[in-house]
Amino acid sequence: MISMSRLIAFALVPIGSGCGEQPTAELEADPAPIALIRPENWRATSPDEDPLAEHRPDPLPCEPGAWREELGGTELDTGRCGYLSLSQPSAATVEAGDLVELAVWWQDLASLEPARGHLAVLAGTELLWEEYVDIPSPADIREVAFRVDRPIPAGTPITLHLHNHGANTWHFHHLLVTPESPLP
Repeated sequence: MISMSRLIAFALVPIGSGCGEQPTAELEADPAPIALIRPENWRATSPDEDPLAEHRPDPLPCEPGAWREELGGTELDTGRCGYLSLSQPSAATVEAGDLVELAVWWQDLASLEPARGHLAVLAGTELLWEEYVDIPSPADIREVAFRVDRPIPAGTPITLHLHNHGANTWHFHHLLVTPESPLP
């Protein structure tokens, strides 16, 4: 998609210059978002690798199938595991000023007693985003975009953290970076 400022800049380029030269104007496309994670690459963190280990219950009773790839993202089933800390290396470098976008949604959240769910995304030990969600709560979606203030090298562990009370289903769809695009 071409930004409005680039479209206006192109429109202001004169058609002819009177000297027989035809001016050229190159339109650069806005940079495309790059996936920082892939659903099939998540793996459970050990207690030593978990950047939010202070939230981690001991013991951590989890059944197989607590997370799986679904609809291009990752479904998290807290009926099988009430605490999930999943990690994978960042697939790309994020520079300071780049735009990071994520999408997450959940079905109706149920619990016999009122509680709060906690979702968080970290790069290394740095918190990128988090939200606390009251339980019970109706289904909802979050599409969040923010600029990072420091670089995140490719290969940095990206951690998805979720804990909640009750058997609920959450879906972490994507984490993308769009390199900062200076205007011409």
